Amino acid sequence: GSVAGLHLLTYVNKGVPAGKRGEMSAQAGVGMCIERQANGSIIVTSIVAGGGAAAEGSVRKGDMLLAVDGESVQGKTVESIAPKIRGPVGSTVSFTLSRSGQQYTASMTRTLPSQPAAAGGGKAAAPSRAGGN
Repeated sequence: GSVAGLHLLTYVNKGVPAGKRGEMSAQAGVGMCIERQANGSIIVTSIVAGGGAAAEGSVRKGDMLLAVDGESVQGKTVESIAPKIRGPVGSTVSFTLSRSGQQYTASMTRTLPSQPAAAGGGKAAAPSRAGGN
């Protein structure tokens, strides 16, 4: 069995051994979830608010992913596509997609997911010096 879908925002440090966290932190995604359909096509299943796909604005749920940076995704698994989508924070990745038979391209910036304040046991991610204490 294949994984049904994949969320392409990299969740930094989640379930990653401490020694590997530095390697993972450099990777970012575009805030787009994809899924391989029974016929082999790769479909966008959702767009995450605040991610590169949402900021770019043209990609919609249900669009078919055809290529990543010019490389066809035909016949590929979601797991083999994901590493091509992830990359350094702030770098760009280009997608060729199709909606209702019309092909288009979209370039977006890789970003990290926003971290809720309660993440990490309720402690702030960085000490605040604004209060003077």
